[in-house]
Formats: sequence, C-alpha cells, structure tokens
Amino acid sequence: MAPYLSKRLLGLIDEARSYQETFRRQFPDRKPPWVEGCLFASLFEGPTQFKISSVIANSDGTSTVKVHFWYETFEWEDAVIVRKEVNKFVIDDFLMSGAGPFNPPGRLSENLKYRGE
Repeated sequence: MAPYLSKRLLGLIDEARSYQETFRRQFPDRKPPWVEGCLFASLFEGPTQFKISSVIANSDGTSTVKVHFWYETFEWEDAVIVRKEVNKFVIDDFLMSGAGPFNPPGRLSENLKYRGE
C-alpha cells in the first residue's frame, strides 16, 4: 500500500513498526500492539467489499472520501482523508466510525501513536 499513502502516514507506520519490534524484544511473552484486527477500517475482521459513497472537498486542500464497507451481512461507513503530494493523490489518514465492539471511533494516525500510556 505504500505508494498510495502519504509520507506523513508512512512515517507513523514506520514509527509504530519500530515500537512494535522493541515491544516484542522487551516482552517476548506478550502480544505486541497492532497484530490483531484491521488497521484500515472500523470492523475488527476488516471489510470484504467496499464502495465509495461520496467525496467532499475540504478547505485545507484535502478531500474526505466516504467509503461504505461490507463484511458478510454487516455494513458500515468510514472515511479516508486524501491529499495531493508530489503530483499524485495519496491517503493521509483513515477515519474510523467505530463499527464493531473492538474498534472505537478514531483516526489511524492517532491509533499508531498510542503507546499504552
């Protein structure tokens, strides 16, 4: 997915990956963060289908792309923040609506910064 993600979001993913490796070394008997569930959509199991619902231009030059997802018979809508970077459009964040009991509402960028504090 890297070619489709912003440099900012890729940096956050790299930082989270580094933290995850440190966690694995320090706590070999514990489950490290970000190993279960879907990182890029609200439902823990992740989607099996999607459809773009709408695109909204924001005043800061980004666009909010609302995406309708399906997993079996369950449906929900999340959003993706898209912006232009080096002459192409890239995903800068994922906005989770909170579908399902294991993924509360929030942003992927904030979830990647969480260190259990």
